[in-house]
Parts: sequence; C-alpha cells; structure tokens
Amino acid sequence: MDDNGFLRKAACIAALLGAAMPVAASDLDLEQALEIADEHAFGNRMAQARELSASGGAVAAWAGFVPSARVEAGASATDDPLGAFATRLGQRRVSQASFDPALLNRPDAIAGFTTSLVAEIPLVNVDAWQAKVAADRNLEAMGRSRELERNRIRAQVVEAWFAVGLARAAQGAWESGLAVARSYESQAVSGHRNEIATRSDVLRSRVEVASIGASLAKARTDVQLAERRLALLLGGGPLPGPVPAVDLPDSVLMERGRTTQAPGSPLETEIVGLQSSAAEAGWRRARDAFLPRLNAMARLDWKDRSSLFGTDPAWSVGVVASWNILGGAQTVGAEREARGRWRESQAGLEAQRSQVALERDAERARLASALERLEIQRGSLEETVESHRIVSRRYEEGLATIAERIEAGALETKIRLEAVSLRQEIVSSLSKLALLEGRDPSELVSLTARNRTRGGT
Repeated sequence: MDDNGFLRKAACIAALLGAAMPVAASDLDLEQALEIADEHAFGNRMAQARELSASGGAVAAWAGFVPSARVEAGASATDDPLGAFATRLGQRRVSQASFDPALLNRPDAIAGFTTSLVAEIPLVNVDAWQAKVAADRNLEAMGRSRELERNRIRAQVVEAWFAVGLARAAQGAWESGLAVARSYESQAVSGHRNEIATRSDVLRSRVEVASIGASLAKARTDVQLAERRLALLLGGGPLPGPVPAVDLPDSVLMERGRTTQAPGSPLETEIVGLQSSAAEAGWRRARDAFLPRLNAMARLDWKDRSSLFGTDPAWSVGVVASWNILGGAQTVGAEREARGRWRESQAGLEAQRSQVALERDAERARLASALERLEIQRGSLEETVESHRIVSRRYEEGLATIAERIEAGALETKIRLEAVSLRQEIVSSLSKLALLEGRDPSELVSLTARNRTRGGT
C-alpha cells in the first residue's frame, strides 16, 4: 500500500512538473502564415470594410425600383375660412348649417388629427436603372479590389517569410564562417609560436574574425527586423512561431522560374475595366435624366377631430408622369461631366493594359537574368568549395600558408551569402510575376516542400 501511495505521489509530481514546463512553439510554415494574413492582415480587413460600404450603395440603388411606403401623422388647428371648412369636410362633419355665410366667413377655430398611409410604386425610371448598373459595377470592382489586396498581401507575406528564413540561413552561414575563421586564427597563432607562420598571418586571421563577427551581428539584426516586418503583415503582435532557416535548392528555383504558364487577366486590369463600365453607366444615367418617369401612388387618409384613426379612411390611387424637358445648365453640366469621366476611364483602361504588359515583360526579363546568374553562381560555389578543400589539404601537407587558407574560407562564405541574396531576389520576382499574370501568389507554397534545412545554408 505504501509503495502504491508513493507511486501515485510521484506520478502527480511528474504531471505537475510537465505542465509547468514551457512548450516550445512549432515552426511557422508559409501556409500557416498565409492563412493568418488572410484573416488578420490590416489591408484585408480594410478591403472587407470598403466592400461592405460599396454594398450599401448597391442596395440604395434599388430605390428607383422597389415600392416604398410611409406613414404620416399630424395635428393642426386653424380659423382660416378655407382651411376650417376643408378640415370639417375632411372629418365628414359638414351639415346644412355649415354653409351659413357668417360661419363661412368667420369660422371658429377647428382642430383635427390627420393620419396617412402612402405607397409609391416606380413604374418607368430609366435613369434609376443606369444608377443600379453603376452601383453593381462599383460593387463588383470593390470585390475584385478586395481580392487584389488579398493577393498583394499574400505576395508580401511570401517575400517576408522567405526573407526571414533566408536571413536566418545567412546568419547560419556567418556563424559557420566565424567558427572556421576562429579555427584558422588558432592555427595561425600556433604556427607563429612554432615559427611556421608570420605575425602578419596572425593579424590577418584576427582581422577576418573581427570582420565576420561584425557581419554576424548585422545578420542577427536583419533576422529580427525581418521577423517584425512579417509580424506586421500578419496583423501585428508576436509571431505564433519561429520561421526556420530555409535553403532553396537551385533545381527547385530553376524549375519554377522556367515553367511557362498562360498569363491570365490581372486583377488590376479587371478592376479598371469595371470602373470604366460604372463610369459609362453613370454617364447614361445623367443622359437619361431627360427622359420621362412614370410612378404609381396609393394612399389612405384618416381625419378626425379627436383621434388619429377615428373615421373611415379616404383612399386615393393614381399614376403620375413627369418629364424634365428643360433641366437647365446644371443637368447639362452633369451630363458633360459624367461623359468626361467615362472617356477618362476608357483611356485609363488602355493605359493599364499597356502598363501591365510592360511590367510583366520587365519582370520576366529580371527573373530570366536572376536564373542565369544563379546558374553561374552555382558553378562558382562548387569551384570555390573545391578550391577551399584543396587549399586546406595543401596547408595540412605544408604546401600552402595559413593566409591562403583564410582567404579561401572567406571567399567561400562570400559566395554562399551572395547565393542567399540571389534566392531572395528570385522569390520576390516570382511573387510579383504571379500578380502580373493574374495568378495567386500562394502557389509559391510549393517552393517550401523541399527547402527546410538543419543548420543553415
């Protein structure tokens, strides 16, 4: 029994200690970052609010088609001869005595309550139809704008996520380079003590250690700043987990960069086209303001001297036609102003198409150049690594100086870091090209399938 009690107590203590121990946050992968940005990014939330505002305008545009009803109520008193007789007549209290000339000319003050239920039904309203078309186009354009803002933020998140991962990989490269430089410094000091290295070699190794140490400090700062930029894109606050160091294989980048896809219609061009359609509908609305309108109406009126609904109501129905034949300078000016906005939007649409084509071709050229440089740099890195290996072996055989070994190690670190920077440039180009070709930048998540590393680049 005592043993069982001891075991139970030990299990409880172990459970409490396990609960008190902090749990390490899991790595934040690119797909998770994109999901967080879609929901919490400031730009996405603002775009949703703008779309909601535009939907209000689309609902309001139904006013020219949907019947409306209102209730009117009032109380009044008057001794005006015409008003007093009309009030008495509306209350259905007129008698033979009411036609007494003395009462007609100088009536006593009469009070009454009036209640009306009025319904109006638009029948023909051409300019309201054009207003509805313009509102629908604006709402559709705002929906596309929300989608464009989401894709832009996704492109920024892709670039920022890789910026953190590649900055962390660069930090790892500097740490490895610093470890190598310190080992060479120790060898130089030992060689100088044994008179097989000069004091100049020692000083050269110390300068290299200091230089790499300074670069490492900057690399750590770059990681912190890149993390803060990513956190801001995700809606502020701390990151839910660390971004791991990434190493994009050259084969993955080249395969992705050289894969040709049929370009779609960029969202920016679709938005400008919808805005142009809305401007055209706005001009047609201003133009159609000269056309006649036809509305139907129906109303019930209750008139009583003591209550709002004291008598049987009187009803009225009818059809009203209106035609603004001469709208004046203001109407003519509004039509001309709307026509000018439409023509401006047409020119803007042509300019947008040309601009997108130019930017797409330029981005493709930059991507092709970056891929070509990556191919060249891959060969340079292989040669640099091999050169470093040969110099290290010759140093061990006593055929090379420590200075030559330090120089070979520094060159290898330099080439590796240039490769990291070039990979970031290619990722940025791929995300921008996705936007220009009407594709979703989140497709670049596929780059992360084989890019996790252990310990940097």
